[in-house]
Amino acid sequence: MNATTRLLVLATASILTASPLFAAQPGIGQPFMLQEASEKPLGSLLNSAGLGDPLKSAGIDIFGYVEAAYTYNFADPDATDESETVSLENSARSFDVENQDLSLSQIMLSVERDVSPVEGDVQFNVGGRLDFLYGSDARFIHANGLQFYSGQQPSSVPDAGLNVQGPDEQFDLYQAYVDVLFPVGNGLRLRLGKFAYFKTIDPNASLFYSRSLSFASNVLPYTQTGGYVTYFVNDSLSFDLGMSRGYDQSLEDKNDSLDGFGRVRWAIDEKTVLIFRAVSGPDTINDNSHYSTAMSIAVSHALADNLTVFGEGLFVYQAVAPSATDADPDGILIHGLAGYAQLELDSHVSLAGRIEYFRDEDGVVLAAQSATYVSTTLGVTVTPLPDNKWTQGFQIRPEIRWDWASKDVFDSGTDENQFTAAIDAIYNF
Repeated sequence: MNATTRLLVLATASILTASPLFAAQPGIGQPFMLQEASEKPLGSLLNSAGLGDPLKSAGIDIFGYVEAAYTYNFADPDATDESETVSLENSARSFDVENQDLSLSQIMLSVERDVSPVEGDVQFNVGGRLDFLYGSDARFIHANGLQFYSGQQPSSVPDAGLNVQGPDEQFDLYQAYVDVLFPVGNGLRLRLGKFAYFKTIDPNASLFYSRSLSFASNVLPYTQTGGYVTYFVNDSLSFDLGMSRGYDQSLEDKNDSLDGFGRVRWAIDEKTVLIFRAVSGPDTINDNSHYSTAMSIAVSHALADNLTVFGEGLFVYQAVAPSATDADPDGILIHGLAGYAQLELDSHVSLAGRIEYFRDEDGVVLAAQSATYVSTTLGVTVTPLPDNKWTQGFQIRPEIRWDWASKDVFDSGTDENQFTAAIDAIYNF
């Protein structure tokens, strides 16, 4: 894989997963994640224990990562709701809501048997994936029916508040699905189970520790439970079509309806990738008739061997459930734009920038009032020892970020601006 191709793969994965509408494809992430399983630290240990060859023969890969992080808010705000278990000092954020608190964000252990079609060799095959998560980020992503801590609500239940109960670090069954590959054309894959389709929490698939405004808005699910098919037209073009129980629903469902979703991915050439995704369905409690719809188009383009730019446009129609005073309320429009750039200086250092616009009508997803948001983030990814198999999966990512809103939504509702500095460290094994 040449430098241009590798950077495009990384950049595409970064924008399409850090933004809420795109989840990482198998094998796509930071350059470390492109390694063979046996070259990773855990793979080497399994080889030493005599388990490497049996796992390789079975096509099973076991891997994971650890992430720890720290965020400093220059305003040093108070919590916006002292009744919450989690102090919400940093507004319009997803996982980095706490100020000046060192967090064990994620420990992820994954077991995967990838059955993605190989060019010229499409055969019937069965595989799947299990992701076991432990850490502070797990508090925010529990699906309905898989809340392992008393009193919790799924993250996407409207008007439920954060309602995080239990310890700071929690366990979550993040993904659990089965894949079946059929020898139809260039490959037809059926995926059934619980999966992350529209956004992923994997920090390796993001250019920054802090997630985008769109990601934090929860206008799209962390996970879905259902199924979808992917048809691989060729190496450049694929289509998805599927149905699920809804946003962050799993063993239980907040209504009796399904949603539908799909994707078109087109690698126009070696430098340019275009992806369109959409989802629509009833996603409010005990309401099967009011449909929410979200769609986005994103494109990434390699300007040079070491420079990639990418952007995304997001449009959401958020349905509102009937009330005692309004039997058929109007829906809410939410939209956003984001642009990213990544410059790879060498194998040790890369630079990244992000600028965003987001409109939150009626304050349904980011704050208690309607507001327009603008955000700018600058970050560095440092891989101190990229040439050693035991250390090349270790990265440090400092960043600075400025958020602006058209109303006083930051610093406990007293300021239009929010300045933060953050750093995370990731070790892939």
